[in-house]
Amino acid sequence: MTIGQGAAAQTFELVVDTGSSTLAVAGNTCTTGCTNVSPRYLQSTHQANGAVNTMGTISSTYYDGTSWNATIWEDTVTVGTASLPDMKIGIITSAGGYFRTDCNGDQPPPNQGIMG
Repeated sequence: MTIGQGAAAQTFELVVDTGSSTLAVAGNTCTTGCTNVSPRYLQSTHQANGAVNTMGTISSTYYDGTSWNATIWEDTVTVGTASLPDMKIGIITSAGGYFRTDCNGDQPPPNQGIMG
């Protein structure tokens, strides 16, 4: 699924996870496990355009053993023509195997995050 985020108008491809309620994308400060992920959420650009770092944290671990850790931000999310202000978004700061190559072994990873 493709979503847009914030006044900074970044676009991300996300995995849709019907078993969760989490929205998370790789952040530009992610130094572990996000090396080949592009684009990444630009915290300073979004903050300059009204996004807020809540200083909260979130993490997720999946059945296959992959995981990520994130800080929680509030920003506008756009899905199609709907604009959703003040959505809570996990900005991934580290990942453990979550951003893998696609099934053909191609890089970069086919997604930049997850939407539950």
